[in-house]
Amino acid sequence: MNKPEFIQNIVDTMESNGYHTTQKQSAGFLEALQLVIRDAISKEEDITIPHCLKISVAKISSYIGRHPVTGEPMFVPERKYVRVKALTALKESLS
Repeated sequence: MNKPEFIQNIVDTMESNGYHTTQKQSAGFLEALQLVIRDAISKEEDITIPHCLKISVAKISSYIGRHPVTGEPMFVPERKYVRVKALTALKESLS
């Protein structure tokens, strides 16, 4: 599902639940959600979207690795990545 399809899906779901929203409002909501998540991740804060996802920053410690071509030992610095975990309610929707 691409972005326009996702926005239309939000509009359709909202209207089927008795709420009126436009595509422009739904697109604004999606942009705001993206900014909130981006700000939380930049501050290394966890964010939970209830009954859906938990987004957090995880770290991989530095270590001595092996150069893939020469085989010589090399230092690999610490790095961070975004971890997204599906919560139980979302996992249960698969079965």
